[in-house]
Amino acid sequence: SKRYPEFVQLLSKWLVDRLPPEAKSFKFTSLNVNKDYAARIHRDGNNFGPSMISAFGRFSGGELCYYPEDAGKDDLNNLKVQQVKFDLSKNLAMFNGNSAHSVDDFEGNRFSVVWFTLGCHAKM
Repeated sequence: SKRYPEFVQLLSKWLVDRLPPEAKSFKFTSLNVNKDYAARIHRDGNNFGPSMISAFGRFSGGELCYYPEDAGKDDLNNLKVQQVKFDLSKNLAMFNGNSAHSVDDFEGNRFSVVWFTLGCHAKM
């Protein structure tokens, strides 16, 4: 971000301009850009929780698999809660990064951007 501050500003403005009315109060301290990355199931470690995500490029597949009822205690390979899928090529999605999530396999070139708040933000 120090080398290309205008790019960070562009991605920040892109998000703010597209936030739905019910998410207008969403705040973030950080963003992460991924290229051709299909994340395995995980829970974010240093995340305050609420995150926004979108994906771009010419790809098929690559849905966000999210477990909104995951309390963070069960083994990731043996979750007993329902999964929800988001097609990020069509919409922006809000999710709790502290709940289990992953990305389905995909074909093509896929970029994703995740906007989130560091868990230590209160100490900053």
